[in-house]
Amino acid sequence: GEATVTRYDELFDPVTDECVFDLVALPYRRGSPGSIIIDSRGHAVALNNDASIGTTLSPFVGAASISFDGSGDSVSSTSVDYALSTNDLSIEFWYRPINGGHGQAWSRIFQIGANNTNGTVACYCENTNSPSKLFVQFYSGSWITVVSSSAPLINNTWHAIQIRRIAGVWTMYADEVLQGTSGSTSYDLTQTALYIGSNTTASESFYGNIGPFRIHKGPRRAAQVTPLANFLKPLLDGGSGENAITYDRVIPG
Repeated sequence: GEATVTRYDELFDPVTDECVFDLVALPYRRGSPGSIIIDSRGHAVALNNDASIGTTLSPFVGAASISFDGSGDSVSSTSVDYALSTNDLSIEFWYRPINGGHGQAWSRIFQIGANNTNGTVACYCENTNSPSKLFVQFYSGSWITVVSSSAPLINNTWHAIQIRRIAGVWTMYADEVLQGTSGSTSYDLTQTALYIGSNTTASESFYGNIGPFRIHKGPRRAAQVTPLANFLKPLLDGGSGENAITYDRVIPG
């Protein structure tokens, strides 16, 4: 018969076929060339200004995050895959704000598209407030608030944010708690330049750390909130599968 070995002592969050962007910060490990960031879906990723890999702050032991000092840092990537159109979607990330996430007023967690450009979507920290609320806004002639957190989110603490759109209805969850729900809308997300940690001109910059960050385009991931136990958790070294022996075929006797 056939046999399958399962890594039962680790609960992680694998990417799906709907995932179009999966930002992973890899800390330095022995034998590796250094700390790096990648998109596991194969898109080119750039660290801009002095954004850096933070190996001492992460929502997960043994992992890393991106550190932003609020003065123009960003992570950027451009692809037609980020034009999410009117599809169901899920945009997910861990973030740890300092001073409400401000460097600069209305600092961005992420933005797809340039300022004041039709079809752009952005996630903001609220003005200069500390702590601050989070807003998701869409640009179509003016900025339109799509959904927002119900209250400010605590500084110097990791928060798990899940932004979803299902059949035109947007929701935001922070740490598995529903923050807000929109009416049914048809916002057409047409832009292709993804910036994490600032807008495209680096004029509204985030202060703090951002951990794993994913964009899913499709209904399955959007359909339900991912439990915190495995939300964006990486598969780390040293699990039960490391030393398991897998038998492809067993012949009795």
